[in-house]
Amino acid sequence: MITRVPTAVAARVIGKAEDFIRWGLQQGRLPFGAAVQTGKNRWSYHISPKLLADYSGMPQGVIVQMVEEYGDQED
Repeated sequence: MITRVPTAVAARVIGKAEDFIRWGLQQGRLPFGAAVQTGKNRWSYHISPKLLADYSGMPQGVIVQMVEEYGDQED
């Protein structure tokens, strides 16, 4: 079961740049995830598949499939 969405996939889902996703999460302006600063210039992100689906209007199953395909490309 997919529990998080990579920032690259979230960017594709809403049609914005990956930096837009990162900055929006860092500033608490995007309601589908969170960003935590783990070092001086390091951040960790959590994006919920369900909340991203609610925000974007895209079915959660489609987002999960995109995450799975993205993971296959990283191998």
